[in-house]
Amino acid sequence: MEMWDLDIASNYELYNQISKGQFHEEFAMYVELRVSVIQPILYFNHKEIHHRGQEDACLRSLATELSFFWDRF
Repeated sequence: MEMWDLDIASNYELYNQISKGQFHEEFAMYVELRVSVIQPILYFNHKEIHHRGQEDACLRSLATELSFFWDRF
């Protein structure tokens, strides 16, 4: 979880470097896929929520205490 927290902190720093006008600029993602800056941000946020839900489901099935990630910030 410490590595996760470091990655999140790094993501916040990078996110804060994006100006409001840049969110709708297009760039090449995965070489040929052209998307606006906001699209991958929303995609990765969705995936993070999904994987945290999977973690909770696995821990529940093992009768293990869930991680309270929302209290850490």
